[in-house]
Amino acid sequence: MILPEVYQGGGWFPSFSRFMEAFDPKWYRTYGCAPSTPEEVRETAVEFAPDIPALPEEYLDFLAHMGGRGLDLHHRAWLYHGGQLYLSGEEEACLTIGSYNLLDEGDRLAYCFPKEGPPYLVWRERWSDMTGGQVKVADSLGQLLCNQAFLAEGTEQFSFRHPLDPAFHLHQPPYRPCPEAEEYCRTHPVEGLTEKELEDIGFQLQVKKLVGPLEQLGYERAWFSTELDHIWLREDACCIISREFDPNDMFDTAAVSLWGMGKETVWALAEQFKRLGYGNALEMRDGST
Repeated sequence: MILPEVYQGGGWFPSFSRFMEAFDPKWYRTYGCAPSTPEEVRETAVEFAPDIPALPEEYLDFLAHMGGRGLDLHHRAWLYHGGQLYLSGEEEACLTIGSYNLLDEGDRLAYCFPKEGPPYLVWRERWSDMTGGQVKVADSLGQLLCNQAFLAEGTEQFSFRHPLDPAFHLHQPPYRPCPEAEEYCRTHPVEGLTEKELEDIGFQLQVKKLVGPLEQLGYERAWFSTELDHIWLREDACCIISREFDPNDMFDTAAVSLWGMGKETVWALAEQFKRLGYGNALEMRDGST
């Protein structure tokens, strides 16, 4: 199995580039990368001072290698130059560096700069205001880019794909809180919890339920697994657990897709998940379709 290599420090680009080249030797041209000049990078580094003392080196490296024309991987990593500053809770400075689409009001990817500690990456959901709905997405930009590279290109190496939905689906009748949400509210104190905290709990409960079968069957969580897209691997198979946001439901839930070189490994995990309420009428299909 071809995977992004673990890298040391902030030098994410060689690992990312080698992985992309394994699937598309011309990926640099395919994604329309246009490196920023050293002068443009220096200008960007001081553009938002003094609100932000220093932009992360990993983001400046992104501009130096790929520039400001953007990089769209799996629709969750559209990065660009020309961000906007906004304030989050307790007047924490944040800088937008990406979105689903530059031309719409979609979810935003941003660096948050706390008063103490290193900056971190968050999504700000499209329906939230400036001070709410933020979800930590990754430990670093390199981790996020390698994650999205695997989702966009790495799954092509598997012969079979099997998507799974929970028995309760957010976008199908009945339109009501999911059973996990109702059960949690019956058995736990929820007074004082924000809507975001309830959404976080929902996804965490889904993941906790799914991890058991994964560990039992020998899967391990990949280093490039992020908070939004958990990636679990074994020799010949992969399980992707992605957070599903929904503004009309009390809990966020999880979308699951299973990938494998052979059907037997995929079916073994699918059967385990079926007992937990995951499954659908879709037949396993070739991974290239």
